[in-house]
Amino acid sequence: MEQKKILNYISITSILSILVSAYLLYLHYSKTTGKFCNFGENFSCDLVNKSIYSLFPPKIGIPVAFLGILFFMTILILSRMVYKNPENEKHTINYLFILSIFSLLFAVYLFSIELFVIKSFCIFCLILDVLIIINLILSYRLKTKIN
Repeated sequence: MEQKKILNYISITSILSILVSAYLLYLHYSKTTGKFCNFGENFSCDLVNKSIYSLFPPKIGIPVAFLGILFFMTILILSRMVYKNPENEKHTINYLFILSIFSLLFAVYLFSIELFVIKSFCIFCLILDVLIIINLILSYRLKTKIN
C-alpha cells in the first residue's frame, strides 16, 4: 500500500474515532438513557459510560471519551503532517506507531474493566477498539516502509 493511502486510512479511522468518542462524551453527560446502544444488562453503553471507570483515573478523573477525542485528534494531526510534509516523516511515523501501541494498551485496560468488573459491554467502545487495532496495523505498515 502506498504511504499516502495508508495516511488517508489513518485519517479516516481517526475521524471516525473522534465522532464515536464525541457521541460517548455526549452520552456520558446525558441525563437520559441512550436507548440506541442499550441491549440489556450485558450490552449497555449507559452502564459502562456512566460507571466510575468512565473517568480516568477512576472516580476523580477526566471522561475517557474526552481523552479519546484529544488522542484521536493528535493522531489525525500527525498523519496530516506526514502527508503534507514528508521531510521529517520518520520521527512522526514513529510517534504515530508509539501512540497506537499506547492506545491499544489503554483499550485492553478498558476492555478488561468491561469484561471483569462491570460485566457489560458498550457497543461503541467495542467499535473504538476495532478502530484502534486498525490504526495500529496501519501505523505499523507505515513504520515498516520507512525502516
